[in-house]
Amino acid sequence: MKKTIFLVLILLSLLLVGCSTSNEATNKPVIELESNQLEINYIDDIKTKLFNNVIKIYDQEDGTYELDTYPEFNINVDNEDIYSGKLGTYEVTYRVKDADNHMTEKNITVLIKSNDATVSNPHSEVISFQDYNLTNDGLYYQLKSQYGLTVLLRQIDSELLNNYENQLNYDEINAQIEKDKQSQGEEDFVRMFKLAGMIDDDIVDYYKLQFLRKAVAWEKAYTEISTDEDLINENYSEYIENLDVCAIPLRFETEDEAQTTLNEFSDFTGDELLSKYTNKYNELGIEILPTDTSSWCTNVVITSEDKDEIGEDLYHQVYNNMSDGEFTTGVKSLDDYYYLIYRVKEEDTPSLEDVKEEIISSLIEDELTSDYQQEVLLDLRREHHIEILDQQFQNQYANADTEYQTVEETSRTIVARYEVNGETKEVSADDIYDILKIRYGISSVLNKINRMSLNTVTEIQLSEQKIVELEQQLNAIKTQYQNQYASYGITWTQYLNYAYSVNTEEELFDLIKSNQLIINYVNLENPVEDTDILNRYNDLVENEWNEIKASHILIQCDDSVMGACEEAYMKVVNIISTLIDTEESEVKNKFAELAQEWGEDGTANNGGDLGFFKSGDLVKPFEDAVVELNIGEYTKEPVKTKFGYHVILKTDEKPFATKPDGYDSMSEEEKLETEYGLLLKQIKRDIQSEQLTPEIIDDLLARLRNELGISFSNQDMENQYQVIQDVYIIN
Repeated sequence: MKKTIFLVLILLSLLLVGCSTSNEATNKPVIELESNQLEINYIDDIKTKLFNNVIKIYDQEDGTYELDTYPEFNINVDNEDIYSGKLGTYEVTYRVKDADNHMTEKNITVLIKSNDATVSNPHSEVISFQDYNLTNDGLYYQLKSQYGLTVLLRQIDSELLNNYENQLNYDEINAQIEKDKQSQGEEDFVRMFKLAGMIDDDIVDYYKLQFLRKAVAWEKAYTEISTDEDLINENYSEYIENLDVCAIPLRFETEDEAQTTLNEFSDFTGDELLSKYTNKYNELGIEILPTDTSSWCTNVVITSEDKDEIGEDLYHQVYNNMSDGEFTTGVKSLDDYYYLIYRVKEEDTPSLEDVKEEIISSLIEDELTSDYQQEVLLDLRREHHIEILDQQFQNQYANADTEYQTVEETSRTIVARYEVNGETKEVSADDIYDILKIRYGISSVLNKINRMSLNTVTEIQLSEQKIVELEQQLNAIKTQYQNQYASYGITWTQYLNYAYSVNTEEELFDLIKSNQLIINYVNLENPVEDTDILNRYNDLVENEWNEIKASHILIQCDDSVMGACEEAYMKVVNIISTLIDTEESEVKNKFAELAQEWGEDGTANNGGDLGFFKSGDLVKPFEDAVVELNIGEYTKEPVKTKFGYHVILKTDEKPFATKPDGYDSMSEEEKLETEYGLLLKQIKRDIQSEQLTPEIIDDLLARLRNELGISFSNQDMENQYQVIQDVYIIN
């Protein structure tokens, strides 16, 4: 009897479980997909393809709903590389949760494929480090989407433009190289090209193509412009309205220097004064612009194109505020310097024939915008029947050339063809890859290798608390995106790619964590010692100032307005005279009264009070003047800044915090409750921040990679990797 009852209970429990399981299954949402084995071309919008694979999602009881009505719908992938179009097979999971927290998952297999040309030995290994394995085809497809078309067009253009090589002036090319070396610094210039796998002749070839592209555009522009007489005549009229001016601008660092020189010149006029200006210009040795050697001017020639080089204020003063033979009767504060200027004369009006070629050249330079040069190159490639067989390159190129006729033909080896002198030339995937892997291959994988390398250093790994802080940083970025960019139709993915060069939120968080690991690693390898902190503190106390409180009276003026600053200067002189006549005990109150009466900025109503400020908060001439004052003192001479003339009263000062009694016996928490402890902590942070330079980071990471024995299987890339290591490691 007992056995029978026991069996009945088991059967009942099984029935109940069955009913429960059946009800749960019935209540789960249903996912209907187009395919459980999806094939996607690597150049397609993969996220859209995955999304469009969904036919519908519905509840069996409640019917079909739009996806956004479900509390949760996700498409999860086993590897984020799928979104960059990396060829291979991936597992994708569709997951949906309804309002009753019933969850359904559906797994599919996705093949990312390509019909485009690929490289020889596609499956040969480029690098293998820990669980990171990269093959030739993987690197090729990784690089080609970003840099491939640029490399292809450089290769094609180099051959198409050979006919224009006789127009090149190699002296100009070398001069441009030297100019760029000077502007960037020779060491940085060489470093930049070494990192891109270019040295010596490679650098010359890089510049040569730039000049060739400009040469073909110049030729076309010359043909168009030189025959347009109306355009030339119109610009001749403008030319003679903006003739060059011969002048002598004397530049000084301080107003006192300029005033002293002005006083020395006060007894001279005419040719004698001109001679004095010329001699003083040579004596100062400050070359505003090169001295002219033409017959009409032996001094400085200022042209309408020199505004940016000499400063807008100086240009405006010479061109618009002075006549031939005129000189400044007072010191001019222009573009953060002090000037005395003698305008000698304007250039004689030339005939059209004398300046026609100059006008044509100027018009051509205006015409040679990047868009114009691009259109000329597009025409040239059309003339040579360029055909692009690679789908990705073809789509990218069609965006630039709206007249390009796409071709249906594909190839497993050739990416493009074109004609030169009746002969068909072909460019293979191998041709492109040989350049890509040297120019961009190392840099494209180095960040990933660096992250993996840092993960091997146990002392720098992130605590749970630090990860929470970094998640807050990520949320702050997302909030910024929502507040500033989402309303303009910019998607989250677009923002990530534009702002951080990543494709997914997960990649961004990896980047944030990687940056923190770099900070930790630099601090580990270059620890800030207590002696470093104390030395910096002592240097601050001895040579810097902490916080100063001051009041000022500002009389504003514009140097471009004749006489305005001379008038402002005299007003400030009179204010200072009033203060000198005031009893010392009453100076502060009198200063406040004068500020309210004369001040011309927002502090006037508050007696000119600026409150406390730190170094760098205000303009340098103002800070330089107030630092020299004792508390209660005011400037006895007007102080000139870009805003006008000031008189300044120093009212208070906060010195740097000093070490309190018993500090050494305090706990770390107690030390941070003192101003001195907080100051030392800030100094330590400042020193740590100063160590986070690209040079120091590159050096430490390169040494870490050497310690881990990282190398490349591909010999060309290994050679370039060693060049990069040599560049990064500081000897």
